[in-house]
Amino acid sequence: MKFLLMLLIIFSLLIGIPINGGEKGWISIYGVEVSAPMSLLKAGLMTNFEFITWILLLITHMSIFSLPFITKSKHFKKALYFFPTSYLILFLLVGNVAILLLLPFIITWIIVMFIANERIAVTGRRIKL
Repeated sequence: MKFLLMLLIIFSLLIGIPINGGEKGWISIYGVEVSAPMSLLKAGLMTNFEFITWILLLITHMSIFSLPFITKSKHFKKALYFFPTSYLILFLLVGNVAILLLLPFIITWIIVMFIANERIAVTGRRIKL
């Protein structure tokens, strides 16, 4: 389970694709989430709504980083649903088309949710993950 959660973190940060065979550079999740908004902020082109959305996106992304450490918590299942869902919604507002880069993240998240539900359903109580 923790391995899959670590993959979830990696897929939420390090995925990218080359533009025009790499000649025009790369588009990556990091670039859409951090580099591009920082450039807009420095240039003074970011609106208040975009700024608030971007800050919330960074906060929800940091909360995804906490998931492997709270697997034994009673709030893990709620966090497993809420943090990635809010991250995807906010990323959609910030990155639009770049949401396609998060397909490995979404697939891994679905697998993790399925495994978490199966482990709880087998015993009827929380077990060590």
